[in-house]
Amino acid sequence: YRYRNGTVSTDIEGFVDKFTSAHNGALINCTSWKYNGHIATYIRLRPDNSTDNNTEWTPIFNSTSATVGPFSYPNLPEFRVKFTKHKEVDKYLYQSVNVNLYNGNGTRLGNTNFILYGRKVEADEDYPSNTSITGYKRFYFDGPWSGSSSCSEYLSLDYLEGFNFEMQTSVGSSNMFQFTKPDGEVHSESMDHCSSFSTWQEMLQEAQSADLKLTTWTQDLADYFTTEYSVNTMSDNSTDNSTDDLQGILKELKLLLQA
Repeated sequence: YRYRNGTVSTDIEGFVDKFTSAHNGALINCTSWKYNGHIATYIRLRPDNSTDNNTEWTPIFNSTSATVGPFSYPNLPEFRVKFTKHKEVDKYLYQSVNVNLYNGNGTRLGNTNFILYGRKVEADEDYPSNTSITGYKRFYFDGPWSGSSSCSEYLSLDYLEGFNFEMQTSVGSSNMFQFTKPDGEVHSESMDHCSSFSTWQEMLQEAQSADLKLTTWTQDLADYFTTEYSVNTMSDNSTDNSTDDLQGILKELKLLLQA
């Protein structure tokens, strides 16, 4: 699929016979010898009998979710927001998605901030959607970490063909923001290029609770799309520390990329 900015989307798949707890948090990084770029994702495992993972969707609009926690690093929650489109965009829309992180005393340590702007455009052969979505991906520091540098980058989200997708914020991942389209196609927006990303990772070690906040100044935004959220909480109930299968993952990926 070719986007307006001239880039082309592709997918790589791999299979592993067995996962162990040693795989949890492992980074899979795919690079290209031809193009200046990379795609990366982390392996995140949850026990089959876990009751900590909320798969139910809760409506949220211009408000803050219930507090999630307590938790401890590196078992950080992942917040998912489902966008459901109701009608085509015919004016300028604004939606902000934030995850706030707090220490054990309830002091905010920092927050992620992803801003989505929607506007109507003329469709063409390369971009069949009538909706253009742009935005900013950011993180900020607060409280005892307020002197640290924030990070912000403007984005053209050509791969989103309207407000009908799922967005995941994983505060502990370099691919902090992930978008899944209705057809299952996944796109990630990384933050590990930020000069203060290592400081962000240090701050996360003090985080013990979090919440999700959605804000907008578009009063009739719900006429265009509605939003729901769910939370995945991380846990590690396994004592298996084998690393043999991780080597298998990397070997299979290497062979796949060379094919």
